[in-house]
Amino acid sequence: MAARIENTHLPKYQLSSPCKKEIALNDKEDRETDSPAYTEAKSSKKAVFEYSSSASLSTTCDFIETGSCSEFGNILGVTLTPGDYKIVRYLDSGGIADVYLVIDPNENNYAAKILKSGTDTTKQFKRFLHEIEIMLRLNHHPHLLSLIAVTNMGKNPVIITEFANNGSLYSLMKRGDLTLGMVLKYIEESSCGLCKMHEKGFVHRDIKPHNILVVQVSAKLADFDLTREIADDTFDTSENSISGTINYISPEQAEAKNKILDPRSDIYSLGATMFHLLTGKTVFSGNVCEIVEQHISSQPPHPYDLNKKISQELDSIVFRTLSKDPKDRPSLLELRNSILRELNCNKNLGFILTEAT
Repeated sequence: MAARIENTHLPKYQLSSPCKKEIALNDKEDRETDSPAYTEAKSSKKAVFEYSSSASLSTTCDFIETGSCSEFGNILGVTLTPGDYKIVRYLDSGGIADVYLVIDPNENNYAAKILKSGTDTTKQFKRFLHEIEIMLRLNHHPHLLSLIAVTNMGKNPVIITEFANNGSLYSLMKRGDLTLGMVLKYIEESSCGLCKMHEKGFVHRDIKPHNILVVQVSAKLADFDLTREIADDTFDTSENSISGTINYISPEQAEAKNKILDPRSDIYSLGATMFHLLTGKTVFSGNVCEIVEQHISSQPPHPYDLNKKISQELDSIVFRTLSKDPKDRPSLLELRNSILRELNCNKNLGFILTEAT
């Protein structure tokens, strides 16, 4: 953490408008079928998606027939069709995809997620197409990254989304552009997005600072390739493997047992994310095996011991999110209410938070 800057006057905070309750109100007028993403996908000659009231997505796509990816090389300046999205510059890289800044014919900025080449291409394609399906089913929420279109590069699918002009919470922290007040606001908004996901029956499974993006002035959850329905018992734990990011996984994820994860796993990961942003340190440290074991059996430190600028009430609720037993974790409503009290009472909201060295 760095020195404090002048505290900025902040208005009284309330729950994000779509999240007045623990579980957001059901949208009786879900308009997924009116989304640009659906319209683009439906009209595409290279990707025909069957859309139903349950928003299931078939993979009748000729870009997966060969089951292989291409090595693209330098693709700057390439135009993706349909949609005429021109690739401008490289932004970031994830587990299965690279992300580029693209512009449409009207000079609007978007992000293009392009599948990487790799060895296990069938699995990558399924995971990539699964993310498209999840985004279609979750579209139209202010704190979930919006799917704009589905397009192609040769025989490979490309996801076009909103462009996070301010990057992720992790990148903001690394640059020294994140204050205590911003963290609290963005985490409250992220929890609002999680409410919607849980209401729809999904567990994100990879909540971390890198997957909370700031679009204009709002936080949005992103990266849904590991997201699964709560009732789905067919995901990666069936292979006795760990899914998620080691520093933020819940104990039940870390155990990698063949069992169903519920929304309380996301609450743990959100707490681990808060801990990192508030203190500049991850909850646990060490090699992969040591961190996994600590998630399962070690008591986490208190964030207040590392950052005296937060209240003991906020310290307490973040500590509770990191409980080993899911039953002991607070609800998202409890967490948001504590965050709101902190936003309205804490006098150190301008304090700059940075990665610990």
